[in-house]
Order: sequence, then structure tokens, then C-alpha cells
Amino acid sequence: MRRLFAIVALSCALLPAPLFAAEEKAAAEEKIGADEKAPTSVQDLRYGVVLYDFFQDDYFQALTELMLGEQQQDMPHHAEFAQLLRGGISLSYGMDAQARQIFEQLLAQHPQATVRDRAWFYLAKNYYERGDSANAATILDRGGNNLPEELLQERDYLRANMALQRGDLTAFTLPIYDANTTNPWQPYLLFNLGVAQATHGNAQAATQAFTQLASIPLSEEEHKALRDRALTASGYNYLGAQQPQQAVETFRQVRLNSPFADKALLGYGWAAAQLDNYALALQPWQELNQRSLLLPAVQEGLLAVPYAYEKLNAPAQALEQYQHAEQLYLQEIARIDDATKTLQTASLLNLWLDEKAKETWLSRHEELPVTPQLPYLEHLLALNSIQEVLKDMRDLGVLDQYLSEWRERLTALDWAQALQYQRRQQALHDRPDMKLNADLEQLQQRRNDIANQLQQAQQNRDGALLMDEKDIAVSKRLERVRNHIEFLQQHGQDVSAAQAAYQRYRGLLLWRTQENFAARNWTMTKELRDLDTQLALSQLDKVSVDHLVERAKTPEQGERIRALDARLQTELNNIHRAQAQGDKVLREHAIAELQQQRVRLVAYLSRAKLAEARLLDKGTTEALP
Repeated sequence: MRRLFAIVALSCALLPAPLFAAEEKAAAEEKIGADEKAPTSVQDLRYGVVLYDFFQDDYFQALTELMLGEQQQDMPHHAEFAQLLRGGISLSYGMDAQARQIFEQLLAQHPQATVRDRAWFYLAKNYYERGDSANAATILDRGGNNLPEELLQERDYLRANMALQRGDLTAFTLPIYDANTTNPWQPYLLFNLGVAQATHGNAQAATQAFTQLASIPLSEEEHKALRDRALTASGYNYLGAQQPQQAVETFRQVRLNSPFADKALLGYGWAAAQLDNYALALQPWQELNQRSLLLPAVQEGLLAVPYAYEKLNAPAQALEQYQHAEQLYLQEIARIDDATKTLQTASLLNLWLDEKAKETWLSRHEELPVTPQLPYLEHLLALNSIQEVLKDMRDLGVLDQYLSEWRERLTALDWAQALQYQRRQQALHDRPDMKLNADLEQLQQRRNDIANQLQQAQQNRDGALLMDEKDIAVSKRLERVRNHIEFLQQHGQDVSAAQAAYQRYRGLLLWRTQENFAARNWTMTKELRDLDTQLALSQLDKVSVDHLVERAKTPEQGERIRALDARLQTELNNIHRAQAQGDKVLREHAIAELQQQRVRLVAYLSRAKLAEARLLDKGTTEALP
């Protein structure tokens, strides 16, 4: 799914190239060249956050941001690509219906054929891997051929495989897009064809398919393992057809370090036994018995070795090997019983997944990590249904962790909002807005007085209007002197000397105020500007205080927070029930798998004991006179 996400993100050329494979980079360059209006940078902040979370492998947080952005509609420049990314993440989380709905809405008329066809391909592949071949075939048909060669080859393989599932045994060749390149999916298709032919009872046709696969020159380790598997299956087909010599030759071609070597060694021995060459049969069986007893082939091989000794007329060695097998079967049965007891109480998820894997494992394409506690369940883990349950359990664990953290945050938020609510109520009591309004009114009045004083002084060029406090005090004193002189004059006193002194000092005052006019004009102009600045800041403070007072009227939010907390608790309860159900399903499957192995081991143990008794009875009978 990372490839699908990369295609979506790269379609708008938003991300650094080293994060993607060469083909995605090439697709992005082609997209940019075709669309000059494509954005070359993140234009919506939330979309950038989404991409950051995604490439930090925090898919849940990325999906959360996408859904929040859709609700708040704050990703207008990247709405389409955000929806595609959401569809891809939803698909990886197993929400197929939601992903398909998103793709059908956005991709049906998408102008870029490469983006459209790739998205349909990956959606169809997801349905195929979930076993829904009908939907997979329908969606594959919606896509075109605007895919790179490797995806075209895989698409044709999926179509051929679905044809085999429908019973069409003729779909065993794939188109060749490059004469110099071998289709990497051809070996898988040949193997599936062989299995299908064998299932329908066509042993000869199955063998032909397996033989054709084995003849293909392969270099990849995975392909070599597939060839070994095909050779093993072909060898057993020869065994079933009573052609032991061909079976021996086929089994010999399987590598000893192959994952299927145990089955090949067992079959090799039985093919030699069909040829009555029990000495040859002992060789692969003895090699097989050096391997882990967890393998069913090894469990059967423990009985095959003494059987060969009996055929070689070596009853003592046969009896010894039967007794050795009996001990090993008993030990293994005891281990299975211990493992079954462990499963009664232990968490299956913790046994199968380590902590690191829980944090990083998302895609079903990645190898599922397994802890060493329960090696008996290897076969069970290979089932897609069990892997899907494990993946769902892992996702539920992540949700449990997120919701639990959110509940803790809500508790802190409730405490914080309660404290803020108390402060707001205190603000309503103190009414700081009224005090600020009064101060603002005084400041405005002073500003108006100075502005009027400056205007009149500048119009009249009268320095007396700009006197400072010292000059104003002198002016008031002179005014009192003038009033006193007028009073004395009215009463017949001689005030000529006083009038001369008054005029002299009055003239000095006027001369000084005119001399200081420019300086006083500059000082008062500066004071006026400072008052304007203070008024502007006070206006901002007034807005903040008014907002605070208005917010103080907001009702207490504790009830809403507690409702959200109750909702989270309900979701957590649902998650815990789903986890319990999933754990129950895993436990039932695991215990059933262990019981099947135990039944098989008990059957082998019974056969070993019967063989011992038979050999002992035979020896006793032969010893009688």
C-alpha cells in the first residue's frame, strides 16, 4: 500500500524523491510535465501535517488529520489528493467499502490515467488477497493499460489465477511485454495450475505443469523455493501414479536447504521403498530424522526408519528405533500439552507479535513477525484468515492506546477549563472593562486637549498657547499683579511704577514664549504621537478585555467534556469486547491446531507401540523351543 500512497502524493509533486521508488518518481515527473498548473509545494497546512504523519508511519494520526480536515474544510488546494490518501490508508486498515467508495467517486473521471489505473489495480489486488475474486475481477476490468510493465504482468497473473479458481484450466500462459524479460509471475501461475490440475484429478497434466516450472532458469531465492515446492509436488504425483523411479529422480532435484526439503526427503524414501530399495530409503529418512520434530514429515520419518530396518531383516535396530520414536513422541506430546495450557490464559497477540512489531506492522504485504513461544502454530499463522484477525487485533490495540490517552487528556482539559471558568467568573465580578473604558476616556480627552492647543497655536503662531508649567505659573502671577494694580488705580493710588514693572515682565514672558515656540511645538507634537500610540494599544487592550468579558459569559464546559469522556469509554468498552472476541477466535484456532498435532502424534505413538509389541512378540515366539 505504500506504493499506492506514494503515487497519490507524488501526483502533486509535494514530497522529496528519496522516499519513493524510481517508477513513482518517474510518474511524478511525467505528471508535472503534463500539468504545468500542478502545485509544487504544500498549500494547505493540514495537508502538510498529514503527509508528515504518514511518512513517519503514524497512519492513524494521518487518517485522523484527514478526517478532521474534511470536516473543517481547511484543505481546499489538496482536497482530491487528500481523499485519495484517505482511501489508501482506509484500504490498508481493511475498510474496503469506504476505500472503494472514495476511489469510485474520485477516480472514475480522474484526468491522469496513470493515477487512475494504478489505484484500481491496488484496490483490486486488495480484494483478491481477501479472497473476494468476484469484486477483484470487476475492479480490474475498470482499469486500463496505463501501468508500468511489472504491474501489467502482475495484473495478468491475477486474472489468470482467478480464471483457475473458476475452473478454467487453460489460462496458464501470460502475455509477454518484453521479449528479453521473463515474466516473474509465470512460475507462480504454473505452480497454481499444477495444484488445480491435481485437485481435478489430472495427475499427468499436474506433473507437466510442475515439470515446466522446474525447467525455468530461476535466480531469485523465492523462485527457487517455489521450484523446490513444485518438484516436491511433482514427486508425490509420480508416487501416486506408481512411477517410483521418476519420483526418485524428481525428489533428488530438491535442495537440502529448501523449506520443502523435509517433505522431499520423506517422499524420496517412500519412492525408494516402492522400488524395494530399503537401503536407499534409509538414507533420506535418516537425514530427515536429524531435523526438527515439529515438522510432520519428521514425525512420520521416525516410523519410516524402523520400518526400513524391518524390511532389511534387522529387527534389533528396528525395535531400538521404534523405542526411540516412542520417547520423542511422548516428549513432544508433553510439550504440546504445556503449550495448550499456556494458551488457556496467555494473550495470543502478545505471544505472536513482539512489541516493536505492534508499532510498525501495518501492511499485510509485510512478513508477520512471530515470537518463539509457540512454534507449533506455524501452519496456523500461514492462513490469511488468521493473519487478518491478528492485523485487526493489532489495530484494536492501537485504538485502545489512542483512546486511553485521549481520556487522560480530557481529564486534564476538564481541570484546566474549570480553572479558567473560575477566572472568567472573577473577571465578570471585577469588570476590568469598565476601568479600562474610564482610563481610555481620560486618555482620549487629554489627547484632544493637546491636539486643540497645538492647532490654535500653529494657526495663530502664538507661543503663549504653548507655555510650559513654569511659564504658566509666571503668567498667572502676572495676572494677579495686573488685577492688583487695577484695584489700586481704582482707589486713587499712583501705580505708574508698578505698571512699568508689570509691562516689562509681561514683555519678557511673551518674548520667552515666542522664542520657545518651535521647541514647545516639537515637544507637544511628540507627546501627541505618544498619546496616539497609547490610545492604539489601549484599544487593543480593550478588545482583549471585551473578549475576555464576553468569554466569561460562556457556560461551563465540564458537562460537554464529561459527555465526550463517556463516549470514549463506550468506544473503549466496544474495543475491549472486540479484543476479547478476537482473542477467543485466535485461542480456539490455536488450541484446535495443537489438538490436531497431538492427535497425529498420538496416532504415531500408537503405531510405534504396536510395532514394538509385534517385534517383541515375534522375538519371544522365535526364542521358544
